[in-house]
Amino acid sequence: MSSTENHPPSDDVIIALKTIVERVVRPVVTGRERKRAMREELLAHVTDVFDLERANVSSDAAALARTRDRLGDAGPLTADLQRAVSRWGRVQGTLQRANWGFWTPAQSTARFACKQGGILVVLSCLLFALMLTIEQLKGLGDSGFALRATLIYSALTAIFMTTFTLVDTRIGTALFGRSSERSWPLLVGFVLLAVAALPALAFFVYWTATGDVSASLGHLRFACYFAPIGPFMFYAAGKITYDEMMYEREWAGIELDE
Repeated sequence: MSSTENHPPSDDVIIALKTIVERVVRPVVTGRERKRAMREELLAHVTDVFDLERANVSSDAAALARTRDRLGDAGPLTADLQRAVSRWGRVQGTLQRANWGFWTPAQSTARFACKQGGILVVLSCLLFALMLTIEQLKGLGDSGFALRATLIYSALTAIFMTTFTLVDTRIGTALFGRSSERSWPLLVGFVLLAVAALPALAFFVYWTATGDVSASLGHLRFACYFAPIGPFMFYAAGKITYDEMMYEREWAGIELDE
C-alpha cells in the first residue's frame, strides 16, 4: 500500500502539487476540455511521483522538492503539450482567453450573460443576412420584412439568451452553492421563470416569424403542456454550470511564482 493511501496528503501538499501542474498547463492555448484533461493526467503523474518520493524521505517538503526536480523545468513540458494541440484547439483557446463564449473567474456573471446575448445576436444577424442575400439573388422575398424580422428576432434572442445565462448561473449557486449563497425565495422565483420560459419563447418565436397573433397564442397554449419540463432543464444546466464555475475558480485561484 502506498504512503499516500496510509497517510493522505495534507491540503498544503495538494495545493503544492496542483501548483506544479498549473505552472505547466496554464500557458497552453487550447480548449477548456482539453486543458482539463491535461491537468488531470499531469496531476495523477505528479501525485504518483510524490508518493514514491515520500516513501524515501522524512518530510512532505523534501518529497515536494524531489518531485519538482524530477519533473524539471515547466517550459519544455508546456511546449510539448502545446505541440500536441490541434488547430481547432488553438482557436478554442484563443477565444477562451478573449472571454468570447466562455465564463472565466475574471468576469462577473452579468457581464458574461450580456456577452452571450451579444454573441447570439451577431450570429443571428449573420444568418439572416445570408438568408436575405440568397432570397435577393433569387428575386424572392421582401427586404423590408426581412430586416424587421431580423431586428425583432435578434432582440428577442438577446433577451432570452441573457436571461437564460443569468438564471443558469444563479440557479446553480442557489441550489449547490455554499450555505450562505443558497436562497429558497430566489430558487422559487427561478422555478416560476423556468415554467414560463418555454411558452413565452414559443409565442414570440412564432409571432416573429408569422406576425399572426392568434396562431401564436395557439402555439403558446400547446407549449404550456411542456412548461413543467423547464425547471428540470434549468436544474440540469445549473448543476453543470456551477460545477464548471467552481472548477475554473479553483485552478484560477492557484498563484504561480513568476
